Amino acid sequence: MTTVWRMMLLLLLQLLWQASASTARIAREGCPERCGDVEVPYPFGMGDGCFLQGFDVTCNSSFNPPKPFPGNGNIEALSISLDGHMKVNHFIAHDCYDKNGVRTQSNRPSIDLSQKPYKFSDARNKFVGIGCDAQAYVVDHDGKFATGCGSLCNNMSYVINGTCSGIGCCETSVPKGLRAFDIWLWSYSNHSGCWSFSPCSYAFLADLSFEFNASMFLSYDKVESLPVTLEWAVGNKTCEEARNDKDFACVAEHSECYNSTNGQGYRCNCSQGYEGNPYLEGGCQDVNECEDEAKNQCLYQCQNTQGSYSCVCQKGMKGDGRKDGTRCSSELPYLQMGLGTS
Repeated sequence: MTTVWRMMLLLLLQLLWQASASTARIAREGCPERCGDVEVPYPFGMGDGCFLQGFDVTCNSSFNPPKPFPGNGNIEALSISLDGHMKVNHFIAHDCYDKNGVRTQSNRPSIDLSQKPYKFSDARNKFVGIGCDAQAYVVDHDGKFATGCGSLCNNMSYVINGTCSGIGCCETSVPKGLRAFDIWLWSYSNHSGCWSFSPCSYAFLADLSFEFNASMFLSYDKVESLPVTLEWAVGNKTCEEARNDKDFACVAEHSECYNSTNGQGYRCNCSQGYEGNPYLEGGCQDVNECEDEAKNQCLYQCQNTQGSYSCVCQKGMKGDGRKDGTRCSSELPYLQMGLGTS
């Protein structure tokens, strides 16, 4: 095969790879891939036959743009990721008083995901209480546990932005495997000692990046929800137990199974060197590392292979052509030395 024909064949293969990559599906055949601004990848789906059991999503078109809600609930999904996470809006608990100590606003958010494949992430969330007269608790639906924190202060001089150590703001970790709970919130003295600057208390689950600011004392009575992260997993078996089941979810070639680290179940992932949706047949496709310098270690020429790549030195040089390997070195000095000796 001549050099020209070899180059044309490589170009054709490259074009075919790019075409297949650009048409890679994230949802089942014939199923919608988006609801408004949010991608909905399988095993999630909207409509009959479009989702794995428990992963149904309702696309509410009464909003503009439409908004997705897991199941038939009222928790809005902000993003759905195949790495086992879903970001949602979760409601905030409020407890507010007037200057006479009369309660003007109060609610007790409750959530139950016990029949769904979701848990609140203990690794990405924390429980936060805000206010200068606040007792905030997460209480398990079954009464098995309660955890929380308290916050007290009688003037603003002790309140420091960015800190949440119990003065104006308190926080605690989220229990592992949390699915169903109520938020209880009440005050010690109806905010009578701090009403002028902190008339309300608030409690909620929040992302670990959440940072307290004293302005929240007077602004969060208008905030209904904040983003939190759910973790999801398939079924209640380990990979080893589920691998021989007829409904085993890791169906893509070049996919791998790994166990959930937050309770029961498993997830799927494309093998190294591949990307896409491991829950769909043909969903894991080769990554062309040569298209992105950050994905390969080649000094000069990169050649893509299935699941990997190789590096080539320039003509007249030897080595593996890798920045992290033997690199490339010229053979010419050795040739010159041989000619001089002879």
